[in-house]
Amino acid sequence: MMLIQKMNNMNNCKETQKQQHKNKRLKQYNIITLQNYNIITLQHYNIITL
Repeated sequence: MMLIQKMNNMNNCKETQKQQHKNKRLKQYNIITLQNYNIITLQHYNIITL
């Protein structure tokens, strides 16, 4: 019984690490796309006003 529970815990741990890694990548991606979007719109806006 204990052995099965231990295995389950290890698997859960791995899943959590995977999920955290995924979240980290997603956050980085969001930051990059947001910055790109801001730069593009700002440049666009500046060109129009100029």
